[in-house]
Amino acid sequence: MQHNIIHTSNYGLCLFSMNTMKAFLKEEGLISRKPLVLLQKSKNIFLNSIKTGAWFPIPEIDSVGYALSVEGFDEPFDDLWEELFFYDGFNLEVENGVWVSDIGAFMDFDPAKYEGEGQEIKGSYGIVQYNSSSIRWHKDMNGTLSNSDIWYDVPAGKYLVSIRGYARKEAGKEARKAGEVNSGFRFSFVKTEDFKDCRNPRETDDYEFNTEWIRTSWPGTVYWLPKKESGIKWPIREPWLKNSLVLLLEDGRKWNLRIKFASADTEQEGVTRCRVTRGVLAPKDFSLESGKEYRIYECEKKRSKEKLTELGRLVLL
Repeated sequence: MQHNIIHTSNYGLCLFSMNTMKAFLKEEGLISRKPLVLLQKSKNIFLNSIKTGAWFPIPEIDSVGYALSVEGFDEPFDDLWEELFFYDGFNLEVENGVWVSDIGAFMDFDPAKYEGEGQEIKGSYGIVQYNSSSIRWHKDMNGTLSNSDIWYDVPAGKYLVSIRGYARKEAGKEARKAGEVNSGFRFSFVKTEDFKDCRNPRETDDYEFNTEWIRTSWPGTVYWLPKKESGIKWPIREPWLKNSLVLLLEDGRKWNLRIKFASADTEQEGVTRCRVTRGVLAPKDFSLESGKEYRIYECEKKRSKEKLTELGRLVLL
């Protein structure tokens, strides 16, 4: 089954309708500036952008290629793919179709690049960029083509957008073929008379869009030790855990963890939901297993010496 492929080199994708987005940026006085910077820094502007349906950002995903499926235009994912998540109710107002784009389009936004019959622009280092009213792509010096923006002729109106994340079931079992992608998204649009809710896709407690992370990680919970035993200050914020998080294997080896907590600010001692992957330096002969319990430690290095402090129990679901 063939799908459109969309790429991001900026750790995010987004959906927007050009006229709606231009009107919002003009109203906020951002049309001649780098709007993504202010949308990231100003909470009020960002919340207003999603409340009014100016766009639907999909943040904090890996910078890779994704299979793309839009209901009414593309085929759904077949049984070779596994659904990882489903979220709905995101506002989007459409005037002249919908662009699915690399979120970096708003680093230096120029609506003129999305108009016309198509134009190739040759840049430095052999890079060729193509802009048109229905697709934007770039080709590197090796001839590899990457789609950064794809347009869909969605009728005008107010919509609640749903997003489903998918992973290829056989991903990782064989070497990846050239141009093959292992993750994807499917979007559906349901018309609405008005926007009543404002769902914030940057709320990490509610949403995890990173299909690449989900398909290679395990969900779990951390049962933290009390401050007296672990030395952790509460509320706990992820940046406070500056040192490596490790497991101790039965033979004495250390296995480093990559943990992403569901909440970056746990209010009190207790339990935190998380997802866990093997760290880069993990022993090759050891794997995590669902249903298992592990003790986790913080590994602090000082003057070539290591100090291990037990933090709590990690239980994989």
